[in-house]
Amino acid sequence: MEIRTTFRKRLQDIQDELLAMGSMAEKAISLSIEALKKRDLKSAERIIADDQKINEKRFEIEETCIQLIATQQPMAGDLRTLISVMNIVTELERIGDHAEGIAKIVVMIGDEPPLKPLIDIPRMAKKKSVLDFQRMKASGTKIVGLTAYDYHTARLEELAGVDLIEVGDSLGICVYGYSGGTTPVTMDQCI
Repeated sequence: MEIRTTFRKRLQDIQDELLAMGSMAEKAISLSIEALKKRDLKSAERIIADDQKINEKRFEIEETCIQLIATQQPMAGDLRTLISVMNIVTELERIGDHAEGIAKIVVMIGDEPPLKPLIDIPRMAKKKSVLDFQRMKASGTKIVGLTAYDYHTARLEELAGVDLIEVGDSLGICVYGYSGGTTPVTMDQCI
């Protein structure tokens, strides 16, 4: 019984590290957008330097997952969780790379005035993140979530102020390994 307790603790530690990495990536994107809006070269240079920390966190989490898979031989659900974590950290690292890319653009353009006003990029940065949804859930705020199967429906849902718009059955298929058809996934499973 002690081995499973240790395994559960290590699995929870991995999930906590994943949340920390998500926070790092979210912060990097927010700071890079602010640096772009304000043409803040010092902030941009700091974001470029800090990208290495996000990269290191990715490899640290992946290594821990691989060690856990190799030494503990997790069963179906736990194995899916570990594989999902390894896929998610890759995407979070890519988000960090995008933040670094924005910061490099800030350095490259320096004090040059923008060719046109920045409208779309700051608007995209205001979209809700997983951490926003977790905060909403923790505070008891109701969250509206709908599924959209095409662009027009998604756009109408966005204009209506829907908090969470899922694309098709992507959550059920990608995260929970469900296959085919419409699969109900609860908000608790999302967040």
